[in-house]
Amino acid sequence: MKKKQKKNQMLVWVIGAAAVALIAFGLYSAYTKPAPTILMGDAWDYTLSAADLGASWSENDRSFQTLYEMTQPIILPNEPTAVSSPIQPGIQSSYYVDMSDTTSREAFVMTSQVVMYDSVLSAQTALNMESPGTEWEKVNAPQTVGDATVLWYLRPIPEASAEQATYRVDFRYLNAIHSLAVTGRKEPSVDGKLAFSFAKKALEKMQKNATPEALKILGDAQRTDLRSVLLTQRELAALDPKFGNRWVFDDRALPMWTPNSLFLDSKSLETFGRVMGYQAMMIKAVAPEEASPTISAGLFQQVTAYREAGNAQKILDKMEGLGGGAWGKPPDVGDSARAWSTISKTEGESSRLAAVTEISFRVGVYIASVRTQTMPILESQGLVASDANKEIAQKFALSFAGKLKGK
Repeated sequence: MKKKQKKNQMLVWVIGAAAVALIAFGLYSAYTKPAPTILMGDAWDYTLSAADLGASWSENDRSFQTLYEMTQPIILPNEPTAVSSPIQPGIQSSYYVDMSDTTSREAFVMTSQVVMYDSVLSAQTALNMESPGTEWEKVNAPQTVGDATVLWYLRPIPEASAEQATYRVDFRYLNAIHSLAVTGRKEPSVDGKLAFSFAKKALEKMQKNATPEALKILGDAQRTDLRSVLLTQRELAALDPKFGNRWVFDDRALPMWTPNSLFLDSKSLETFGRVMGYQAMMIKAVAPEEASPTISAGLFQQVTAYREAGNAQKILDKMEGLGGGAWGKPPDVGDSARAWSTISKTEGESSRLAAVTEISFRVGVYIASVRTQTMPILESQGLVASDANKEIAQKFALSFAGKLKGK
């Protein structure tokens, strides 16, 4: 799989991931459904995490890649034109996490990767064609995890300890392939025993979360899958003339559902009939030499479903946005809208200035928001940065509202 373009680590958010989810409510009555035929969650819903493994495990790295990013041409050194890599048919997204346990006497290092496909057939075809590299040797799998399983053994290298071994279990469950590579002591690792023990834990997680609870709640309320109305990378590229094809999801703050239970005021929100929300934070990969105060490099977007349009409007009327900088004349977006713009300090010790704009709007029973942020700017650049940031925020909000119409 092609390695994605390095994400922009220059951008420091004005407001962190924990603070940007706006308002909430959730209600769900349990009911029995038939066994799932396809996984409906996001790729990170199904990988193992350090939290799944225990307090001694820690996360070293993570990476999320979408189909859009996989299909972007790569510019290679000394090549006059960009080169595109072949893409597996039906692939949708991939999420990878690397973890380690420095105290364990059995498993030391683990990588967990889930690749989502558009169908069971596409996933099985990909598993059949899997070839991780010549350093891996395919061995007979002593057991099956999920619907189909392949076991790999990493051939030893001279500098590696003779007392450790690495096995990788690739298994398919419905329309996803989960790859678990585990390095541990040689004796408990034989025949992939350690890897299989973790693979079974991963399978349980996939089966339990095949259909996210949020989708059940939205289904009960007859509301759409909120993920489908967020602006996609392809749509952002068409709207944003300044490196718009470089918008990527921020690995540090993955997209997430925002159920009522996430908030302290959940009971009061229930009164307003909030159903469910979904949010995503994105950053633009911009090299230092390309930086400009007129480039928006941070984007937060969220959408929340309510039961009644009237109550949704009441919530919009109460929203405080950025806490200041309210526009005198609201933008003409959706059924009604409010907007704020300001120059704010970014978070963290190396705090810098950035121009920020938020536009929140209602379309029927939905409230959505876009918040755009520039890269760090000088105080003297505030006006030009703010004007450019407002302009792109309005373009994003208008397109977002258009997707919500009729939902």
